Amino acid sequence: MGLSMGTGCDSRKGAEYRKLESFMEQRIDLSRLYAPEDLAKSTVRMPGPKIVHYLDSSGCVGCKLQSLRMWNVVRGRMRVPVVLVVHVPDMQAIHAQMKMIHFTLPVLYDTLGSFAATYHIDREAYHTFLLNGRNQPRAVGNPIGSDKIWRLYESAIRSDE
Repeated sequence: MGLSMGTGCDSRKGAEYRKLESFMEQRIDLSRLYAPEDLAKSTVRMPGPKIVHYLDSSGCVGCKLQSLRMWNVVRGRMRVPVVLVVHVPDMQAIHAQMKMIHFTLPVLYDTLGSFAATYHIDREAYHTFLLNGRNQPRAVGNPIGSDKIWRLYESAIRSDE
């Protein structure tokens, strides 16, 4: 039998690399998401790079909401818009909780629950990414708490200007 399969870490790394490569080749369409506020609508249409952070109901939603406060800091440091894409069962409750923590960034709601499936961002590692002006991912990973990812984002933003 001439079938050969990679095993162990090398096989997993190769599959992950192919998944990342496929993700980076996509064009992300944010216009299909529900934007209840004008700020979110105008941010989606803005030319230039933007950071997208995806929030779903997996894991500790309360913990995720607390970490959202840091995105106000990120917005100032990166000089690019940050957009939150939310898919949770109770969108009204999450909206109320965001008001309580004074979350001021644009929010888009994935009412159909199709965003993660369409763009294959099932793993948390893919929940934060930088889009270029053509809405193609340029960097993947959460820059909060990671100097390496901060530098990656800053470099990608400079090269896109």
